[in-house]
Amino acid sequence: MGELLRSEKVQWVWRGLNGVLFLCGLGAGALLVAEIGFSVTGSWVRAATAGLLLLFIGQELLRVGLVFSPWRYLRRRWLELALVCLAGVSLVLQEYIQRGMRVILPGMALEYVVLVYLAVTQSLVLGALLVRVVRYHAIIGRMEIHPGALLGGSFLLLSLLGVGLLLLPAATVDHINVVDALFTAVSAVCVTGLTVVDTATHFTWLGQVV
Repeated sequence: MGELLRSEKVQWVWRGLNGVLFLCGLGAGALLVAEIGFSVTGSWVRAATAGLLLLFIGQELLRVGLVFSPWRYLRRRWLELALVCLAGVSLVLQEYIQRGMRVILPGMALEYVVLVYLAVTQSLVLGALLVRVVRYHAIIGRMEIHPGALLGGSFLLLSLLGVGLLLLPAATVDHINVVDALFTAVSAVCVTGLTVVDTATHFTWLGQVV
């Protein structure tokens, strides 16, 4: 489902914006892992999040200027653009948003307020990327992938993702070794429910969600 651009000469710009969006998604994912998995909320994380949001908003606005019919593009991409608007509002009003969160949740420490704010803003970027991927499901569907390879690849990717998430420091009360994490992740993907550690006591809330 390609877009009708103003000129063929800007096709390379459009492709470059797709790459920028992909990098925004990678950056948002990496920052989320750093914040939730390693409890990192330093000033550099806030600066990186602000830069990522500006890049994300800029590439989306530039797309509107490249298409032949901006109004038609806005109507078709209303969900992504709504996420862009939310990201812009969160960037401009971040101080007021964090103050409001502290008023609503007075018992929450400042570091957790910042963590929640950063996680939500980065989730907006990931959400927009996910929506765009879903819109191109027809292209993915035309790829000739053997059902067995698709099943095996999905199983492998889910298992590796589970292992990586379970190895995060914030996922366990005490450290878990790679073998135990691998067994737990594969068991979860298989829906067998087998585990070599006590889920209730060994894993934090993050680990249990994973």
